Amino acid sequence: GIVVDRSERDINMVFWDIADERKHLLLDHLRAHGVKILPYEHSFRFVTHLDVDRADIDRVADLVRAFFA
Repeated sequence: GIVVDRSERDINMVFWDIADERKHLLLDHLRAHGVKILPYEHSFRFVTHLDVDRADIDRVADLVRAFFA
């Protein structure tokens, strides 16, 4: 499953990784759905802003879940 780095909780970034060889294909999948994600070292980083609400976060979580299903 997805591993989230919970050591950085008081910032607007989520660092995470998944042990799945397809993980780097996720970048293109999310971009095709209007979501920007940044590779970070050997993992990923999501950054939220004031204009990102709970519905946006739920949508991205659904896109990630669907990609790896």
